[in-house]
Amino acid sequence: SIMQVPATAAVLSQETLDEYAIGDVKGIAGKVPGLNFSDGPMSSGVMISMRGVGTGSNNPGIDQSIALVADGVQFTQGLAFKAATFDLAQVEVLKGPQALFFGKAAPAGVISIRTADPTDEFEASLRAGYEFEAEEQLGEFIVSGPVTDTLGLRLAAQFSDMDGYFENEAVPGTAINPAWGSLG
Repeated sequence: SIMQVPATAAVLSQETLDEYAIGDVKGIAGKVPGLNFSDGPMSSGVMISMRGVGTGSNNPGIDQSIALVADGVQFTQGLAFKAATFDLAQVEVLKGPQALFFGKAAPAGVISIRTADPTDEFEASLRAGYEFEAEEQLGEFIVSGPVTDTLGLRLAAQFSDMDGYFENEAVPGTAINPAWGSLG
């Protein structure tokens, strides 16, 4: 039971994740006190800290202080935290050192993600969304149900496309490379 775990834990249910449209690991920070995400200075991932303890992401060879565990598989590199997620059953955030249960790569804490399991009865879900300012389109499709008495399957697919918040209104100049366009 989570009540018997000797750690501070925050649990986000599937209903909470859906209600607040949390579509990536970074979105969890808005619902968990003491958890902070920021984009790193390079493309090696995010800078994440829990209770003020964290690791910079400027070196992709260094493990993060906070482990990301998805269905029992541990990820400790910064780029794993930028992955989009949906169709989650639950997210648990365990604060403080978790080396006993999750190994040496969790000195500041663990974000444990559990994806949704196949359902006992047939279920189909289709969601669509549109954001007018950035002209963002979002679609999700989920089909779940039993195949046999002991086997169930779940298929989840997501589509996202966005034109962006800003429009480049630069005056065309002399192109250095036609493939890149104008720099002037």
